[in-house]
Amino acid sequence: MANQLAAKLHRGMIEYANSTNVDKPGVTNWPSSLSVRTPDGILGACARKVWYSRKGYPSSREVNPNYLFSAMMGDYIESLVVDLFQRTSAWTRLFPIAVQTPFYLEDMNLSGKIDIILENIDSGSLAGVDVKSVSAFKTSLCLPRPDISNALQCFAYLHYFSEKNIFGGHLDRWYILYVSRSETWELKSKKNTSPLMQIWDFCIEKKDDHMVISTPSGVLEYPEVSVSALHERQAEIDKACQADDPPPREYKLKYSEEEILGKYKQDKLRFKKDKTAVEKWLKAGAKEGELDLELGDFECMVCPYKDLCWNEVRLERSGTLF
Repeated sequence: MANQLAAKLHRGMIEYANSTNVDKPGVTNWPSSLSVRTPDGILGACARKVWYSRKGYPSSREVNPNYLFSAMMGDYIESLVVDLFQRTSAWTRLFPIAVQTPFYLEDMNLSGKIDIILENIDSGSLAGVDVKSVSAFKTSLCLPRPDISNALQCFAYLHYFSEKNIFGGHLDRWYILYVSRSETWELKSKKNTSPLMQIWDFCIEKKDDHMVISTPSGVLEYPEVSVSALHERQAEIDKACQADDPPPREYKLKYSEEEILGKYKQDKLRFKKDKTAVEKWLKAGAKEGELDLELGDFECMVCPYKDLCWNEVRLERSGTLF
């Protein structure tokens, strides 16, 4: 019979994940928890998500072996990238002098591991590299510019390691190296200045204390993303995590019709099918409750605490119930 092995792996991966994925209360923040507060809202992680994680609540979603497999692929892809730099260093003149290096940023209460530090063999200058393997959907989002959460991580790394001079050389930039896990139509149909179809990168630098990103279409400046803004936001989140109750939600799982219409008028609807649905609704008279479209913030849709947060699911944590 077909797919017997796949079925066994499917079950085995669920059991493996359940046996190893034990959430414990934490005292430090992960790089993915970084965010800044701006006049237009939050850029990066939701404080409520960090609260659930720091308090040790388990994910309210069932284990999805497909997601787990993608995450495992990401680990292997990172090793592949390191191997490629090592094999080609005689020609690229770039060599990875540090891989998976643990760190703790005391001023941001942040801990984790950096992927790669590259050294220019000729000049001795250094650059950090954060490797991100992405799905077909994430590829479509990250081709023109990097995911803001990824950029915030690299900006924090750049701030810390350029100040500390841990690796003995001048480090003034950090790269986000994206690797698509498949040859998507998005990659084949859109012009990408990278000569490698499935690999492209962006360069993060610091200018007058704020973040700048070099992209194929030009340099993007983020004056609202500064070292001081990161510090202020992390202090805010640390204070929120000391409370027994979760902080307010900072993203929306579902937009109202008015909010969708506002995004349509501002040309912020990404997909043509969404714009078509709104236009059809407007043509029919825009009657309340008849817009056949459900949209929300991406951060909410992919959050592991989505059900717990929005449906008030009662889950066990450290012997108590929320």
